[in-house]
Formats: sequence, structure tokens, C-alpha cells
Amino acid sequence: MIKYLMIVMIHKLDIEKLNNAYESLFNALDYAKVKENNENDHFYTKEIIRAGVIKHFEYSYELSWKIMKKYIETENPDAKILTRKDLFRLAGQMGLIDNFDKWVDFHNARNKTSHTYNVKTSEEVYEIAKTFEKYMKKFINALKELMNYDEKIHDEKI
Repeated sequence: MIKYLMIVMIHKLDIEKLNNAYESLFNALDYAKVKENNENDHFYTKEIIRAGVIKHFEYSYELSWKIMKKYIETENPDAKILTRKDLFRLAGQMGLIDNFDKWVDFHNARNKTSHTYNVKTSEEVYEIAKTFEKYMKKFINALKELMNYDEKIHDEKI
């Protein structure tokens, strides 16, 4: 019984961090959207904002897959997670995610940010990061549903 309570407590803390990461990513994307459409802003201003969105994406993605892995391992200790693709396949089977290919794209984009930096790469990752918010929200809501949480991220945040 104590072990079960500890697992639930760990997940609650992780979900709180995940919620905070989601909020930060959402706010960064919301601000970036406003600045993208402002023709008076200098190129470097937009570049700095794009870099901020990418940083929020990196952190949010990293936290998402780690929590996904922890949840799967907690629910199914015999699960063999050898690669990130294995993780996403299992997450899809468990109903945590609904688009395997998108999560592989997010993983590939995250890898690009850690191995190279140039304007073209930055623009590619930024475009992918803009779509991550929607999939992260779906993941959080699916996780909360599986863990019987009452609160979910509602559509008015879109």
C-alpha cells in the first residue's frame, strides 16, 4: 500500500511539472504568434523569440517523454523500452498518444537542436515546435484520464 501511494505521489509531482512546462510553452507560442505578425519588429527580435520557443519545446519534449516512460514502466514493469520508438509505440497502445509519427518527428527535431545550430535548422525546429503544444496537451489529458485526475487542459487554451 505504501509503495502504491509513493508511485501516485511521484506522478502527481511530475504532472505538476508537466503542466507548468505546458503553460510555459503555450505562453511562449502565444507571444511568438503576436510577434510573428508584427512587421515593425526587427529580424533579431523574432530570432530571439524563436530561440525561446525552441528552448521551451526542448524542455517540454524532454519532460514529456521521461514522464511517459516512467508511467509505462510503473504500469507495466515488464515492458521492454529499448528505443524512443519503442516508447512511443507502447504509449500509443496504452492510449497516451494518438500519433506515433508526430512524436517521432518531435524526437528528431529535438535531436537537431542538440547537434547543430543554424538559421535553417532553427526555422525547421520552430515550425515543429509550434505543433507540439497540441500533442503535448493530448498526452497530458490522456495521462490524467488514465490516472483518474479530474482537471484537464481545456480547448480554450488552443
